[in-house]
Amino acid sequence: DRLMNILAEEGLARLATECQVVTPCGECPGLAPPDSGGICLVDIIRSGGILLEAVRRLAPDAKTAKILIQRDEETAIPKLFYSKLPPGID
Repeated sequence: DRLMNILAEEGLARLATECQVVTPCGECPGLAPPDSGGICLVDIIRSGGILLEAVRRLAPDAKTAKILIQRDEETAIPKLFYSKLPPGID
């Protein structure tokens, strides 16, 4: 659980944007966290559920989606079996 929290924090930190932070000593450059309402978390069924929960704790307003991809046994090419995406996400 702790490792997933670290990964979730690092992932969200890479979405931060530069801004000016006002402090009692003046302004300085800083980072603003991403708007969690504009993020869509995609759970790859049977592999990414634990990381999804860690990100949801940090960004509770984020939308979620689920997909299931399996390898075709004959061709070894990945095949999309299931996809449930929120409206507006292709």
